Amino acid sequence: MTCGIYCRMSVEIPSRPNISTRERRLVLGFAALTIAVYLLAVAVGWVESGTPSVAHAVLEPALYPVLYFYAPPVLAAYNDFRGGSLPGSLLLGAVPGLTFPILAGLAMAVRTGPADSPAWVMTLAFFAIGLAGAGAGIVFSRILQWLLKHAGVIQRSTTVSYMAGYCLSFARPTSA
Repeated sequence: MTCGIYCRMSVEIPSRPNISTRERRLVLGFAALTIAVYLLAVAVGWVESGTPSVAHAVLEPALYPVLYFYAPPVLAAYNDFRGGSLPGSLLLGAVPGLTFPILAGLAMAVRTGPADSPAWVMTLAFFAIGLAGAGAGIVFSRILQWLLKHAGVIQRSTTVSYMAGYCLSFARPTSA
């Protein structure tokens, strides 16, 4: 008689491998909003001082905290809860890292001031923070969907069984 560990990994992932048009619009809209807020900060700074500069009254409360740190988890959770794809949700998390080089290029073009650290370091930091936030948003969305399904509020079939990595049946004795 031997003892083995049996693990059933029946994983049902509701995500499609391709990104839908709605998700593309969400990603592009988020990127456009990020760039538009930065351009607004440059325009307000230019009007205030008469030279190209960044208005920190627009930039600090809106762009960095809200659009770079708080928006990726919320948008990824929204996209996942609405049935969007996993790559689409993660792409929403990558938007801060994708838009920062554009914003750094705009800052160099209008000479809005010296940089504090290298652009590649900031780009990688915004990628990491955005992707971690998107991952947290996806986990939150899936836990919320699981809770709502078990409470009987929603009736989705693709909600519960995709939390990969756990076994449904454990060690059982087997005969040789």
